[in-house]
Amino acid sequence: MIAVRVKITDYDKASNTCTAQLLNGDIIELDPFVSCAINMTDEEYDKGKGFDIIGKDYLLTEYTVCKENVVPHEGGMIAI
Repeated sequence: MIAVRVKITDYDKASNTCTAQLLNGDIIELDPFVSCAINMTDEEYDKGKGFDIIGKDYLLTEYTVCKENVVPHEGGMIAI
């Protein structure tokens, strides 16, 4: 699998997903929480922990590309 570098640009608490920008400027929808690429408890969700990753860069090493978004696998999203 090709590793992909992304920068998280936005977080939507209602859907618990993120918008990310690729190095080439393309924008993708990213769901880093569904497969526990980034662990988040219900309490952390309630406190808005998802907003903490805005502006951070990650290397996606294991992921699934779906029609709606990209889903990193557990251990497949490395903070850089």
